[in-house]
Amino acid sequence: MEYMHLNSIKSNIINVSFEDLFYTNKDSLYKLCYNLCKNTPDCDDLFQETWLKTYRNFSSFKPDSNFKSWLFSICYNTYKDKYRKDKRWINIINDFLSSEAKELMMDNISDNKMTPEETVCLNDEKEILKNHISHLKEKYRIPLIMFYFNNLQYKEISQILNIPVGTVKSRINKGKKLLKEKMEGCE
Repeated sequence: MEYMHLNSIKSNIINVSFEDLFYTNKDSLYKLCYNLCKNTPDCDDLFQETWLKTYRNFSSFKPDSNFKSWLFSICYNTYKDKYRKDKRWINIINDFLSSEAKELMMDNISDNKMTPEETVCLNDEKEILKNHISHLKEKYRIPLIMFYFNNLQYKEISQILNIPVGTVKSRINKGKKLLKEKMEGCE
């Protein structure tokens, strides 16, 4: 089992195995893979390829860095490389909501005692929003998904996409404005 020494806040050295890091981060990585690929076979391939690359390059991980950001960067770059080559990259993210988010939304609908008409309207709006997000340029769509659906911080998105934090904020803001314009145009 490979071990890495990470400095704690008090400068004590803690042994963290690759296996520990895997179990700590596997669910959040799988969620990102699924949000990127939107189908189980491609998601599973991306998940596996990301972990293989992470394991192979584990010795190059800098202990003072954020492991999750490093892992997500590997995942994002692997995704970009594979799907750009296949020319499917632009159309892969067409349904960005995770099943957890959908279940939560459905639970809220039943808790709010919405009428069938309100439920239909909400579902229509949700479909319109998903359609508009899928048609955003990649540079706006990816940061929006990472921020709102993977709950990543600006700094983490910046590290993953290898762009400045200000650019991440700008793209998220511009993406929201574009979505708002498109949604208002549908009324």
